[in-house]
Amino acid sequence: MGLNLKLIILRGKENHIFDSNVAFHLPLFYWIFVPVIQHELNEFWHWWNTHRIRVQPDKNMPSGHVPAHILEHPLHMGGIDCRIQIPREAVDELREYLTDEVGSRDSDLRWPGVTVEFERMAEEVWVGIGSPRLLLESAWDVFAEMSAVIEN
Repeated sequence: MGLNLKLIILRGKENHIFDSNVAFHLPLFYWIFVPVIQHELNEFWHWWNTHRIRVQPDKNMPSGHVPAHILEHPLHMGGIDCRIQIPREAVDELREYLTDEVGSRDSDLRWPGVTVEFERMAEEVWVGIGSPRLLLESAWDVFAEMSAVIEN
């Protein structure tokens, strides 16, 4: 916790690991870093929403509580529950409409250059180098190792 994502991402450029002129570097960056960064964001979200906020007696809003508890039980804190339940059928219908209008959800979630073929190849290379854990601290090492295999 507390690592600066920008500094870690820039390390690839500063250490000459990432080269935007190499055609496969950008999709490989996305393939490795998007899940790693999402994991870090999920960890932070969980930490933030489950930590206890310090007591502030002069504050109008709840203090001394855990944010996730306040969200789940707003009435216990003097609030109101403003959440709106959306029926699953409505979500499915909207997704179907959007798919017809603008294309599939999968195509919108695909990063530039990360084709199905690239994903398959990257997975094979990753398995070939021993399936190392993809962590923020080691992501550039994995990138460099995979890059060397792809290049040859």
